[in-house]
Amino acid sequence: MSNVIVVGGGAAGMMAAIAAAKCGHNVTLLEKNEKLGKKLFITGKGRCNVTNGADMDVLFQNVCTNEKFLYSAFYSFDNTQVCDLIEQAGCPLKTERGDRVFPVSDHSSDVIAALQRELHKYHVDIHLHTEVKKILTKESDDNIFFYGVECTDHKKLTADACIICTGGCSYAATGSTGDGYRFAEETGHKVTERRPALVPLEIRESWCKALMGLSLKNVEIRMQCGKKTWYEGFGEMLFTHFGVSGPLILSASSFYSKNISKRKGDDEVKLFLDLKPALTPEQLDKRLLRDFEEAKNKQFKNALDHLFPAKLIPVMIELSGISPEKKVNEISREERKAFGMLIKALPMTVTGTRSFAEAIITQGGISVKDINPSTMESRLVKHLYFAGEVLDLDAMTGGFNLVYGTFGGRKHTINFLKNRIIKKIRRKEDMNMSFNVAIDGPAGAGKSTIARAVAKKKGFIYVDTGAMYRAMALFMLREGVDPADAAAIADKCKEADITIQYVDGEQVVLLNGENVNAYLRTEEVGNMASTTSAQPAVRTKLVELQQALAAKSDVIMDGRDIGTVVLPHAQVKIYLTASSMVRAKRRYDELIAKGESCDLEKIRQDIEDRDYRDMHRETSPLKQAEDAVLVDTSDMTIEQVIDRIVALIG
Repeated sequence: MSNVIVVGGGAAGMMAAIAAAKCGHNVTLLEKNEKLGKKLFITGKGRCNVTNGADMDVLFQNVCTNEKFLYSAFYSFDNTQVCDLIEQAGCPLKTERGDRVFPVSDHSSDVIAALQRELHKYHVDIHLHTEVKKILTKESDDNIFFYGVECTDHKKLTADACIICTGGCSYAATGSTGDGYRFAEETGHKVTERRPALVPLEIRESWCKALMGLSLKNVEIRMQCGKKTWYEGFGEMLFTHFGVSGPLILSASSFYSKNISKRKGDDEVKLFLDLKPALTPEQLDKRLLRDFEEAKNKQFKNALDHLFPAKLIPVMIELSGISPEKKVNEISREERKAFGMLIKALPMTVTGTRSFAEAIITQGGISVKDINPSTMESRLVKHLYFAGEVLDLDAMTGGFNLVYGTFGGRKHTINFLKNRIIKKIRRKEDMNMSFNVAIDGPAGAGKSTIARAVAKKKGFIYVDTGAMYRAMALFMLREGVDPADAAAIADKCKEADITIQYVDGEQVVLLNGENVNAYLRTEEVGNMASTTSAQPAVRTKLVELQQALAAKSDVIMDGRDIGTVVLPHAQVKIYLTASSMVRAKRRYDELIAKGESCDLEKIRQDIEDRDYRDMHRETSPLKQAEDAVLVDTSDMTIEQVIDRIVALIG
């Protein structure tokens, strides 16, 4: 039986101590804070993203630095074993979108409590308020050996082995003050340059400060230095007094930190923001033409309400170089084209990152060349081991970087795994991105029936777009808007906030926070809806609201342009169809069941005529998105269709 000291009581330290104790060693855990897991407590916004359930190849693909070093560690103790350990310790887990694993309770404290129960179960000797000052070594037979630690109170503790799990430099208030780097350097190890990562970016342009507090969802960014693209991503961002932040920016920052030292010459790092990623340049130009035509007699400054949040409009006008007083009908083709280019690539100059105080992780650390990847033992000091963020390893995250490991084998053979809570990097990467399903298809294909059923089965919100249009109509009625006054409708719809929730299994439509379910099916509302829904401003507003709902909730939405216009970045897109005769027969059977007389051939002809109109309309025509899965329901039961789509969602 050996005596083992673990320095650091965070996630890596607790896991190391548990693993060592389970192998029968006497383990002493030293933590300088007043409690264990102080940094773990705040991970995942207090929910604690325990690990990721992705396949092993996905984990490796998404390690940013020194992924080969982790081969042995990953296969020694994988993510499924981590989950088993925590659940067996009394903390049930759940898997959410992107294979991210959280405690069922959504409380990080429950994960910490589970690890503490394991520590006590295996009789780990825990010392809080105990800070290590120095690692003690000795020479013997031309080798250097670990033999003990010296604490800040000058007390010395001896042991047969030591595991350093002191974390990085980020969130110093939690105890991550870089102690491990100092221990490594003092014992002869190389420590690579440390840089803040997953951190806000500082921007040179002064107009960013004017946008402070503005949050943009469903935008794209491209980070570029010279001709090289460092990062592309999709998601949510936030303007601040110093520059930009938010999930999308944090992801980009890791690539900034990784590449900035390799920059050649005076090349500036540029961040290009695409404010309308759902539109191609050609589609955007058509949109501008349409908007400008509708506002042709207005001044430029008064014609952009449909394009941007109010706070952004003055900035876009200034950057466009177009006089704010200029009449829209006087704007030249060249000016309009240049304005479109600005919308698709709003340029910002990155001058640096914020400090370690605002960084989620530390990039860089103890060189892995000095560490045995099979055991995590130092190649320079016998019986001294390093695990966790203190090593030069990092990856993209879906929350906080949780470190876990195993300890086992004779002669202190230690295997540690640094799990970076990796999720698959996608073009539309967003740490907090919801899961969206878009179902498009012609009339009579069964989209709404299928979407509702799948939503219920998966626990998603079914976005009843028709109900949202009725809610807008109700708002217009309450505001006394003349249904023939297009300008008044366009102006008033800006004041409406419409969303959908489910309460006790019932769909609830909220209009400016009020449950308006009881008012939506009246004839008066229906008549108003048929008028207002034809207004471009209403459609634009409701698409924005639908996108906002989809950005924060797992949703299923059906229609004729959901996958192409409303949710172009949905994770799953379905084009649901059936032959015109099958759809006609379904409608025929419905009408007959209601006791209505009808003609099957006429119904079929009406359906084909409607298909033609939908597919050839100027605005958002019906078409299958390039990345949509075609599901032909002609020879399928409803249950078979539901099962098919559920399988596609996963």
